[in-house]
Amino acid sequence: MEAEPSGGLWGFLDAVDQVLNSNTLLLRVPFEVGPGPTGLVEGLERYFRSPSFREDFASEMVAREWWFPGRLEERWGPQARLLVEPCALRVRALTRLEVVERLVWMLTAEECSWYRKQLPLEQALPLVDSFLGDVFGAGTDESVPRELSLKTLVRRIPPDSILAGVEPDFLFSTGYFAGDENPLPAEAVAYFEGSKSDGCLVLHWAGTAWLLLTNGSP
Repeated sequence: MEAEPSGGLWGFLDAVDQVLNSNTLLLRVPFEVGPGPTGLVEGLERYFRSPSFREDFASEMVAREWWFPGRLEERWGPQARLLVEPCALRVRALTRLEVVERLVWMLTAEECSWYRKQLPLEQALPLVDSFLGDVFGAGTDESVPRELSLKTLVRRIPPDSILAGVEPDFLFSTGYFAGDENPLPAEAVAYFEGSKSDGCLVLHWAGTAWLLLTNGSP
């Protein structure tokens, strides 16, 4: 029998790994969002084009044991590319409820749980609750009732946070689900797979953006 996932950031990530068969990554990026409706998009594009993104991605892949030092040396030369160019991010603002729904979906999605490891709702809700509490820290509402639901979990997210989803086409894809026979550039490092599991969720508050990256395939 598999052990039940623990709580906190890594407990949530480990659970998503199991359910979606995903190489789930969580990148913590300090940056301020500029004014106007394009402020978040411009900040994200600067980050994705910077050396910091390459470094953060590789470090997280190693930390979560998706890549080991030998694998890192094999795949991560100075010419390695993650970002599809030209990069024109498609970003959609999300409500707090939409974010909670997406996080819960990652743990309960039967259609994308290739090995039928989806969790029942009553087990998923505490994991999302713990994850949001760790991400937003002092900004969370500590009066959330013990009986959790989608609506009560919304209160874990500060009302002044900036929430968005980035269309998962800015990183190279394996083309697994598209049956894509076009070879990738030799220097490309693919992350997305082409399924509903692909995603980039952005949670920004108090000068810090958390980027939750997911993929998944059988």
